[in-house]
Amino acid sequence: MSSSNEAADPPVDAERMAVEQLIETLRQHFPGSGATTVADYVYEIYRRYDGAPIRDFVPLLVEREVRRGLTAITDGGGPHVPAQR
Repeated sequence: MSSSNEAADPPVDAERMAVEQLIETLRQHFPGSGATTVADYVYEIYRRYDGAPIRDFVPLLVEREVRRGLTAITDGGGPHVPAQR
C-alpha cells in the first residue's frame, strides 16, 4: 500500500511533464519567438499558479495565456502579459 506522499507525487510529475510538452508545442507553433523566449514566458505564467489549490487545469490555463501573449507579439503588438493574480 502506498503512502499519501507517494500518491501526491504523480500529479505533480504529470503537471511538470505537461508543461514541458506545452513548451515544445509552443516552440513549434511560434518558431519566430525563440526557444528561450517561449520557455521563459511559459514559466513566468506557470509561476503565477503556484498557490492554486486545484491543479487540474493549470497547464491548460498557462497554455491559453501564453498563446494569447505570443500571438500578440507575433502580430506586431507588444506582449500581452496578464496582471498578477
